[in-house]
Amino acid sequence: MTPAATEIKTSAAAERNKEPIAQQLRLLLPPDAAVLEIASGTGQHVAHFAAALPASRWQPTDSNPDNLPLIQARIEGLSTLQLAAPVLLDVHQADWGLQQQQRNPAWGLRDLGTVTQRAVAHGLRLHNVQQMPANNLLVVFAA
Repeated sequence: MTPAATEIKTSAAAERNKEPIAQQLRLLLPPDAAVLEIASGTGQHVAHFAAALPASRWQPTDSNPDNLPLIQARIEGLSTLQLAAPVLLDVHQADWGLQQQQRNPAWGLRDLGTVTQRAVAHGLRLHNVQQMPANNLLVVFAA
């Protein structure tokens, strides 16, 4: 059962970061980008980004099956041509080459050097690091 709109969880950090991230995505993505969002959580970002970049296609995911109906409720009414139904994806199931994913209980990889090393090993280069309002980084790698 889909939660009522008034029951949809929100994240204050996601709310603060959504527009600064969208501004960066407008600069970085081609207009018709296909984007996989990993760990969509409450769905606040993917809903905002889909509205802000209407020619792009978005695939929200989350490792917590309880979040999928929350994400679906948040994206109800948005174009299904640009925004796919959320799917279960747990990035911890594959070996990403990091010891214990080097994460703390508050989420997020904390060692940008290790992430950059792994990206370079897979043919990517660090393009940009942008500070976000909720004490996060937007890190962009490109081929």
